[in-house]
Amino acid sequence: MTELLPEQELKLAQYKDITSFEDADLARNIALLEECHWNLEVAIPRFFDGNFATATPPVEETQGALRQRRASGPQIMNLQEDMYMYDSGILPLASALPITNIWERNVGLIRLEEVKPPSPLVVILWFLPKTLLYVATRLLQILFPWLFNLSQGNTFPRVFVPPLILDNTSVKALLGEELDKSDNEKESLADFSEGDWAAYEHESVNCIEKESNNGLQYVETNFNGVYAKCKNRFEWLLVVVVDDSADCARLVASLDSKVFREYMEEHRVNLFLSHVYNPEGWEVGHVYKARQLPFITMLANVSNRPGTMHSMSIVAPARTFNHGRKMTAKKIITKVQPLMFQYEPQLIAERMDLMDAEFSRLLKQQQDSAYEASLKADKAKQEARKQKMKEEEEARKEEAQEENERANRAALRETFLQFNVLNFPHLLTDDSSLVRENSANIQFRLGDGSRIVKKFPKETTNYEIYLFVQLRLYLNAAKEGEEGEEAVVERIAEVFDVSSAETISAYDFAFDFELIQPFPKVRVEACKQAIEATKELYPSGNLLVELLDV
Repeated sequence: MTELLPEQELKLAQYKDITSFEDADLARNIALLEECHWNLEVAIPRFFDGNFATATPPVEETQGALRQRRASGPQIMNLQEDMYMYDSGILPLASALPITNIWERNVGLIRLEEVKPPSPLVVILWFLPKTLLYVATRLLQILFPWLFNLSQGNTFPRVFVPPLILDNTSVKALLGEELDKSDNEKESLADFSEGDWAAYEHESVNCIEKESNNGLQYVETNFNGVYAKCKNRFEWLLVVVVDDSADCARLVASLDSKVFREYMEEHRVNLFLSHVYNPEGWEVGHVYKARQLPFITMLANVSNRPGTMHSMSIVAPARTFNHGRKMTAKKIITKVQPLMFQYEPQLIAERMDLMDAEFSRLLKQQQDSAYEASLKADKAKQEARKQKMKEEEEARKEEAQEENERANRAALRETFLQFNVLNFPHLLTDDSSLVRENSANIQFRLGDGSRIVKKFPKETTNYEIYLFVQLRLYLNAAKEGEEGEEAVVERIAEVFDVSSAETISAYDFAFDFELIQPFPKVRVEACKQAIEATKELYPSGNLLVELLDV
């Protein structure tokens, strides 16, 4: 095995890191690399395809025998190797670059650098040869004008010189459109102030897309913007820089035709159409080395060598359009048609990949949105469930609190009634010391039809009358079986806790019935008024006990 160069050893190390071949196959893999001219992009796919280097045929065999063997054996074609051998002889496309923004700071006041005049000796030495050359050139132009068709057209200015009339900086005049009134009012450069120049530059930088009266979509300024658009969207970019000559006017008029507009729309061609007097238009021509006007070139994000990265390239340089000849839109289409046929599949494939990536992004975005919506819905359900549990817990607490309050009220009511049962004077019997003149005889008719007749001192209040009825109803309800009211009182006295009497000192007892005089129907109030002042009760009364719904 021959000794390898340092560069070859480095590539062999990279090749081994990627393929991880065995040390026993070292010679075999070196032979594969030598056959592929140490190109890893070609050798690595062949390694994984199992397509190793073939043995070199013996020298002794004649060409006739070799042709016979090739004719008799199967025809095996290595497409990748043939493609590489084909690509190795093709020069890459020239790179297309965005322009610089130096022109934005050019306000039209640039002075040409003063050129040092040549010495008189040089003038004398060059005068006679230049004169002879000029005369010979004129004679040839007169005798053979067709030889000089290639040199026709205006020369592209090497230094940007602002026009004397700013109307010429727009292609509107060449398209036959009316200019703005504000532009027509200023006839020369001297009529423009510093503010007018600033507005002019601002419009040149920010104006993106314009449209002619016939519908031609073109970009006059912001070349870098349409450059980035064509690069990212894999579209064609046709660059046209013109001046005020008749050929340029004819070219611009032909670009505004229906056939060219439909062609641009069908093949997704973007048109940058600018005037050489426009500082950005001049900068474009300067960057792309324009020599004559009209200047035409076609750019696209393609590559003419498979396996290399795409980049903005000059697909159709200016020489493709034969500068100087009377160029029209039809001739431009004829020139770029073969190039489009060659590179359009690349752009379509890239646009499809871009579309797939955009669809994938939108799909992922929708999935993420659906996932976020699901998370929000789950979170909302969880919060609603927590809120419901919280409300139920609060409801249980409130219910327990109300139940506790009801139990406390019931206990206070029970204590209040038991205390008054034990302390109400002559609850079950009449006071024998009462005389008729100092008492009132009142009859109570209960809801079950029973009657209670009781004598009360005339100083007794209406509230005490109500309390008497409430205590008798309580005793009737507290009876167990055939137990009498006296036995109920004795049982209450046995179980009553005297210390609990303090809890009812501020208790506001509410009666669960009303005392009604039947005829005329009058409701007796439970007030602190003495019964002798209540005509329904004194000297006698007949009352109905009507229970309330509490």
